[in-house]
Amino acid sequence: MFFILSTMIKKEDFFTHANRIPFIDDKEYSIIPILSGTLDAFARTSYKSLYVVDYYKQNFLYVADNPLFLGALSADEVREKNFEYYINHIYDTDLSLFLEIHNAFFSFIADMPVENPTEYTLHHSFRIKTKTNKIIPVNHKHTPLRLTSEGQVWLALCTVSISSGENMDNIEITHRYGSTKWQYNIQIQKWEKNSYVIELSQEEKEVLRLASQGYTMDKIADCMYKSPDTVKGYRKHIFDKFGTNNITQALTYAINRQLI
Repeated sequence: MFFILSTMIKKEDFFTHANRIPFIDDKEYSIIPILSGTLDAFARTSYKSLYVVDYYKQNFLYVADNPLFLGALSADEVREKNFEYYINHIYDTDLSLFLEIHNAFFSFIADMPVENPTEYTLHHSFRIKTKTNKIIPVNHKHTPLRLTSEGQVWLALCTVSISSGENMDNIEITHRYGSTKWQYNIQIQKWEKNSYVIELSQEEKEVLRLASQGYTMDKIADCMYKSPDTVKGYRKHIFDKFGTNNITQALTYAINRQLI
């Protein structure tokens, strides 16, 4: 696999021919105050960080105050840096893959017979470097929010949540209504269709729900009127399905994929 050196990456590299936008009338931006107010309200009720990318003006149109994505900067500082924030604050070995995935998503939309790109979401993970050089693994979701009349992605909503740091190479596109996913094969740099759906039993969902409240396996067994060994069996099935090694990773995986 070929990686671009992080020191060679420029802001312009994030704007592909597959999503080239020739013009957006200023009148179209009249929706922005309403959109920003809506996102502010949502951000106050969510632990996730939010930001909106403007692919016409090539900047970050909106950045919420939630601290996770900010890397110890203010929301205004991140908005001012916009794509330079990626270059300066995504961990060096993750940056070239981030760029590759970002541009591959737009190629996917351009190449697929996609009626409405806003129904597709890109999921992947990377690590953020803070001003104090602390490394924070995060999950990142990228969803087209507004399109041009020709179907290019004008605005995209991005959400950032905490990651366990496992399965960092799990890169996928999901559809709003379908169970089919497209997983990115890093070795051949292509999207591969995957119809496998993770399904949890009611007992497995209950184990995750109670674990999210801080219950131990013994306490979960009491609540479910099951033996501890039976509950540990449910937990093992969850780990096997998710490819995780502990309950914290499993909870992060399930929450980010809306499985509970």
